[in-house]
Amino acid sequence: MAWLKASEVPPESVNEHGQITDEKILNRNRIKFGIGTVLYQSEESGIGPIPTAIIRALGGTQFHLGIYGAVGGIGNMFQWVGTLLLTKFKSNQKAMIVSMILGLITAVCITAVLLLGTSPHFKSTALWLYLPLVLIFYSIGGVQWNIESSWIGDLVPKNRLGWFTSIKWVIGVFGIMVFAYAFARLGDWRPTLKTFSLVYLVFAVSFVVAAILYMTSTDRVPKSANFLTQGATKHERLNYKAVPLWTYILFYVFWSGGRTTMFTFTFAYMMDTFGYSMSKMAVIGIVQFVVSMIMLTIMGKFTDHSGHRKPLIIVSGIVAFCMLLWVASAWWGIVALIAYAVVNGAAGHTHSMLAINYSLEIFPDKGRSAYLALSRFFIGGAAVTFTILGGKALDAFKGFHIQLWGATLNQYHALFIVCSIFTLCCIFPLIYIGKRTVDSLWD
Repeated sequence: MAWLKASEVPPESVNEHGQITDEKILNRNRIKFGIGTVLYQSEESGIGPIPTAIIRALGGTQFHLGIYGAVGGIGNMFQWVGTLLLTKFKSNQKAMIVSMILGLITAVCITAVLLLGTSPHFKSTALWLYLPLVLIFYSIGGVQWNIESSWIGDLVPKNRLGWFTSIKWVIGVFGIMVFAYAFARLGDWRPTLKTFSLVYLVFAVSFVVAAILYMTSTDRVPKSANFLTQGATKHERLNYKAVPLWTYILFYVFWSGGRTTMFTFTFAYMMDTFGYSMSKMAVIGIVQFVVSMIMLTIMGKFTDHSGHRKPLIIVSGIVAFCMLLWVASAWWGIVALIAYAVVNGAAGHTHSMLAINYSLEIFPDKGRSAYLALSRFFIGGAAVTFTILGGKALDAFKGFHIQLWGATLNQYHALFIVCSIFTLCCIFPLIYIGKRTVDSLWD
């Protein structure tokens, strides 16, 4: 089959861990992975305020927005399915292609549900079908992320991760920027459920193209480990006693719990407070994406020499503190949001690259996918819990406002303050963990 030919690598181009050392082969793959990221991830990330508009068009409230915000977290909790696929197929490539097929089926189903919602009689039904289908959709996205991360770890030596992933992220961020603006313009042009259904139809097509692309990427056999002991020895499972595993999870619980909760409601905040259209919100995002592409290129080369932990601490602290700019928008208006876009652009996607590469740096080769899935299970649980609580709090304090220094602070600003402080706590586990890594029970 075509995908097996892509796995044929000269023995002299492989190190003792089975990773590729030939820069030409790696360069071809990082371009393909970058385009793949655009096709299976950038579009979803670029969807922006459209789900908010969909939920409101179907009669949803802040509570439903909170559920939608939690969906991404729940999706992370199903990344273990990626580990099962890798174990079953013993191929990163085949597992990824199967996940693309699942994404295609789900995107088509969501398209059909949104068309169903165009009938006034079925709006409520469509709302409660849309939310679980989006959950499945993001769960599959989590599976794809797990497989891709494991694949990169199996393919790329640790001292080349920054070089490899920086270009992948640059291409991906460019894709997010393009799709974010295109989808926003589409939504402003005709903000109807029929129009929004086209967005998910685009997703369906992209999964097909991505599957074809991954068939030509260099495959690696994943090094699997079990979540639980199967057999006579504990050495068949993950090392649950490793302190760095739990400090990494705690770091991400603070980061994801605070960030996901806040950003679930930022689009609603801009719509309600400033009356922004989808296009205006997309333009603010473009500022962030342009800065991101520049910083990703610089940071990717730097971290191959410095490691990822210390840059991750610095970037995490800066971004968490600057989340307070959303509160400052009560006084400074759009200027504060543009300032945040610049700062978040310099750190936001760079943070994602650093955090993922750091996990590949501390987790052992054996069971890498399972370690990633386990960490994301807890991270997703935190995002779900805090986002739903955030939605309920906004509904409970609807109409709340307080005058402070000539500005009116409402329930959104109160939520943003709590989220910023919570997110800032993420740096403490990173400081505590030091240079320790997770020891494999197989060693």
